[in-house]
Amino acid sequence: MRQISKDQLKVRYSTRPPEGQPNDVRLAEHLELGISEVFKLGDAIQADLDPKVMGIGWWTSYTGLGQKERIYISDHLVGAARAVSGNVLEGVAERLELGSAIEDFRYYLSRGIKNGEVVAPPPRGPADDISPLRTTAAICGVLRALASALDCLGTCVVGVAGLSTSIVRADLATTRKHLDKAATRNPRLSQLAADLTAAIAAAGPSGWMTWLIAMRNTDVHRARRIMNFNVVRGAGNAIEGINLNLPKSPELTEIQAYVYAGGVAASHFEAPAEEFLDHLMDSTHAFLNAAARLLEELWRERQLDHTLVEQPASQWVDSPALVSSTPAFGGYPDIAASDTALRAIATSDEMRERLEAAGMTLRATGDLKPAPQVWH
Repeated sequence: MRQISKDQLKVRYSTRPPEGQPNDVRLAEHLELGISEVFKLGDAIQADLDPKVMGIGWWTSYTGLGQKERIYISDHLVGAARAVSGNVLEGVAERLELGSAIEDFRYYLSRGIKNGEVVAPPPRGPADDISPLRTTAAICGVLRALASALDCLGTCVVGVAGLSTSIVRADLATTRKHLDKAATRNPRLSQLAADLTAAIAAAGPSGWMTWLIAMRNTDVHRARRIMNFNVVRGAGNAIEGINLNLPKSPELTEIQAYVYAGGVAASHFEAPAEEFLDHLMDSTHAFLNAAARLLEELWRERQLDHTLVEQPASQWVDSPALVSSTPAFGGYPDIAASDTALRAIATSDEMRERLEAAGMTLRATGDLKPAPQVWH
């Protein structure tokens, strides 16, 4: 297990980065995140976009999949594949912020050490008051990023495995249920389901992913768990540090957890939050890399044998509940636009290919708009 420090970001690259190498690939390699297969999966899907037929080119063999559905599903699949690594890197950024926030929070609490005990001291200014909030915000940021990476991987499973469920509203937990259902009818998907389960088990201790999703859901959707910290004592009962601890059962409410565990101390992990999250990041990265490899293998197999898995149009449901062509929120009227004239649109080569495969064309006005021959 390896910690990522700010010192790793301050060094200069030993050689000039290869021309055209994406920033996220370069950064992930430098930080040794071990997610190379995630990038390969995204590359494989992106490479199959076809600006002539629109969407994934070889999906034209699926007669039940219309052009518009093919474009929508294909583009969202590419976006999700790229978002897996994006969320991983955001998690790294949040982890760095957590280190700084906890350092400031510890400094604030250290002023309250008296007679061998720690009592939160009176704040000397807003920096002290905000220090615990910066800490919890960074913890939530790490958890959100890791869980979002898993959910985007779930979207990739829906697209690559051709599951009959909404690709837009996919998450890993519900996707695995749909995969298990489809596996009863397709031996290849049965193998994928078993391999993904094995990858989860190999990435960390039993229950690591369930804990991550539950903790993310609690922090994002429910009442926050109380932040707990303990005092690290050394020889002669001297205080050597202050550590934050994370709850063992985030799916429970605060009092539930205390009652079931038999106390506050027993309801929390003893490991410091920073070290715990470092291990959680490693588990997530390991699983994502293994899962991406499995999905790329299935993708390659489907390219050679289009009958292996069908690509259902039901993955895209264009309903008012999902998307509205007329947004109800029109912005804040008291904010005046400084310049409404669109001068130019700049994109990477990859994004240009993606937009072309989605039937978007550059007009004389300088704006990218739906091509009439596609989106009539």
